[in-house]
Amino acid sequence: MSAPTGITPEFFYSGMNINEYINGMTKNRELFEENYRTFEMDGEEVAAFREVEQPTHVLVLTEDWCGDAMRYLPALVRLAETAQRWDVRIFYRDAHPDLAERWLKQGKHRAIPVLVFLDENWKEYACFVEKPALVYAEELAARAIFADDNSDLPDAALPAGEMSQSTHDLFAPYMRGFRLENTNRWQHLFISELTQRMGSATTSDAVGAGCW
Repeated sequence: MSAPTGITPEFFYSGMNINEYINGMTKNRELFEENYRTFEMDGEEVAAFREVEQPTHVLVLTEDWCGDAMRYLPALVRLAETAQRWDVRIFYRDAHPDLAERWLKQGKHRAIPVLVFLDENWKEYACFVEKPALVYAEELAARAIFADDNSDLPDAALPAGEMSQSTHDLFAPYMRGFRLENTNRWQHLFISELTQRMGSATTSDAVGAGCW
């Protein structure tokens, strides 16, 4: 059973290639390039990827301000370099709300980056949104540690958007440091999860099932 996306070659190739995207970045370009420079796939990752790799078009939705995008898209570039036969085209999410609505996190929430993998017949067979599953658990654990360490603050355990400004001023650099400290390791989790997803996915279950 095929799973057409409705993405035509004409539309796909209207997107930016990797160099065009990087050259056009207005925010966080240095961070993107640093995360690319410091990330290398290891031999086991390359071997695992080679077992599942196929000619692929990769549609990416992103925005330059997104921390997750700055973390995982540089790793995607490394993966594309390893694949050699991949076409990657990048679109700004806010300029394409229709696409953002198509590929929601768990079928419910807008999130970026979005990576949609299409085979040579333009059929979708895998999709990834935002960050690896394990990262969510690790970030929740870090938030719990912050709350415990700041138990004198009544809002330390609240979601970031519900914190007072003074508490958020402590929380934001704490989480920023935690994420920076784990960037390289999380990039490897990203490669592992993508490889697993691509190896187990089929075109029949990709479209309409939501993205993980």
